[in-house]
Amino acid sequence: MEPVSTQFLESLSRSHKRVTEATFTLPEGETVTLDVLAGKVKGDSQSNYRRTGNASFLGGRDVYELLSTPGGILHVDHGLQFGSTAEMVPVFHGEIAEGSQTLGTGAVDCSFADLGRWVERTDFLRPYNPANGTPRTTVIANVIVDTLPAATVINTSSDTDAVGNTVWPDKRHDVINDLTRDGGTEAFWAPDGTFTIRDQPTLNSPSVWMIKSGESGVLKSAQRRRPLDRMYNTVVVRPSTADGSQPWKQQVAQITDPNHPRHPDKVGVVPYFWNSPTARTEASALRAARKLLARVDGVTETLSLSALSNPALDVGDVIRVGMPPTGSESAEVVQHFIDSFDLDWVTGEMTAATRSQGLNA
Repeated sequence: MEPVSTQFLESLSRSHKRVTEATFTLPEGETVTLDVLAGKVKGDSQSNYRRTGNASFLGGRDVYELLSTPGGILHVDHGLQFGSTAEMVPVFHGEIAEGSQTLGTGAVDCSFADLGRWVERTDFLRPYNPANGTPRTTVIANVIVDTLPAATVINTSSDTDAVGNTVWPDKRHDVINDLTRDGGTEAFWAPDGTFTIRDQPTLNSPSVWMIKSGESGVLKSAQRRRPLDRMYNTVVVRPSTADGSQPWKQQVAQITDPNHPRHPDKVGVVPYFWNSPTARTEASALRAARKLLARVDGVTETLSLSALSNPALDVGDVIRVGMPPTGSESAEVVQHFIDSFDLDWVTGEMTAATRSQGLNA
């Protein structure tokens, strides 16, 4: 979650005024302020574009031509107005995907996607083979800076393992996705435009915010589901190269707690397979298996939420949700990852899909 003040968080459940500011920066550096009529941003933890959305800006042909400039960058801040001042957080930084104008109106519409779109279209010109022994996180950073030299890369992950003799044909995102899965990390464009590499959230990650129902809360509605189709309890990591650079046998991580609802004695052995391209030793492969198990082990319950938004939240954040009581049942609190969300800049409403981290009374 983006850092915000206590006043900001407390004001979310009270009457407040929303404010949105947007700018478009041309490749040569000139920045133009836009007048926002409407807009939504979507977050998705499973996509190469972590943030996408659409917006409508006041203007005519000049704004239409501006937003159609190749290489331009749209940046949006959203927040709350407190008297003569406002507290804002970044909610988007990236490119226009498509612009449109209905002739005769005073609005220009567009869709947008973060800089993952830039990374996706700038493929390697030749197969990519980083030097043997280069740390995985360094390889990820190099892939980004190679295509966006001015990018700021922030690495807070604990992954220190290195790559072996691994070759990727042409896709930059294939490199990033393979290395983050092997390293138990995630790599994405943050809403302020920095590229972040960090450890994947786990069952032990602290929550960043409590969302509640009732007069003092912002939760409007919630529906929960518990799918029983992906009851993984075992992760199998196998070597994927055939050149002898991964001289280890498959490594297995499995739920061992007999009280766990998905222990193999209760549901059978349900494996999740991953062919690792970069683990060079058994120890590295086993670490990858254990980190993957912590991820797939969390998929036990999902929540669909509708609430007044906290724009400082991001996908991957861990939140606690105070569920409204049903009948004579007592209220309960659940702790979940945010998997995806939609944030409306005008109404301040947010819908979100979350993934369980376990129930807490």
